[in-house]
Amino acid sequence: MVIIRAIEMVMGAVLILLSAVMFKWWLEADESILRLVQIALYGIIGIMIILDNWR
Repeated sequence: MVIIRAIEMVMGAVLILLSAVMFKWWLEADESILRLVQIALYGIIGIMIILDNWR
């Protein structure tokens, strides 16, 4: 069980890092606002995964 929780924490951290990198790319490129919403959802999902496993 502990291994699964650790893997889920890493997955949440990877999603947050992915959203940060994608946000940097969004700032450099001329993308639509829908892409920004998608990036924000990745970050929110990553945070939710980490908070869910923090308990």
